[in-house]
Amino acid sequence: MISGMNKILKKINKKEISMKEISVKSYNEIKEKSVKGGVATISSQLFRTIIQIIGTAILGRLLRPEDFGLVAMVLTITNFALMLSDLSLSAATIQKEHISHAQISTLFWINCAVGLFITILIIATSPFIVFL
Repeated sequence: MISGMNKILKKINKKEISMKEISVKSYNEIKEKSVKGGVATISSQLFRTIIQIIGTAILGRLLRPEDFGLVAMVLTITNFALMLSDLSLSAATIQKEHISHAQISTLFWINCAVGLFITILIIATSPFIVFL
């Protein structure tokens, strides 16, 4: 990629390439990377879903129905807590153009505190969940 950019910069210096050609090449590069990223994301989600379905089927065969129901309830609560634990702070960190070390540190400790709070909440409510 860097060598490709160096070639483009050399052509610009020699006036062999126009700005329109650069924007078309940049657009094509971005499009290609976006498609590859999308395919990778979809593939990983599909693989993850297939593994979860296989794991659920195996657990369904190995456990008694009462135990499998308990596992399903616990996994539902745990997955919901996992969704809440991030609070989209990592996405906000990535999108920010300039971020200081102090801001990154603060976001890290906020994530730790939220994770600890959710963990304590689940532990505190687990005796009540068992009797549902």
